[in-house]
Amino acid sequence: MKFALKVIVFAILSFSIGIACASPLLVTELNIRPYINYVQGQTVQFNINVIYANFTLQNADKPVEQNSGPTISYFAVVNITNPSNLGATLTRFNFNTAPE
Repeated sequence: MKFALKVIVFAILSFSIGIACASPLLVTELNIRPYINYVQGQTVQFNINVIYANFTLQNADKPVEQNSGPTISYFAVVNITNPSNLGATLTRFNFNTAPE
């Protein structure tokens, strides 16, 4: 019984010393950085007008299933203007369609 108690105490002591020695290594590996708050500069409002849009249904005879079905191809002509004096770059453009 005393031998088992000695083994348990030795195991707890070894575990405590291991955590005390390894904790500084764990903290340095986290690479903690403060949150950087980026300041956004001036923004530009674009004027967007749809000139022409064509939607074509391809494979119309294909039944609609979970992973397959007819394909809709589209072609859109869009007029995008920058009315301000600031230079701007349009990096992303999304559009949604719905019946009128």
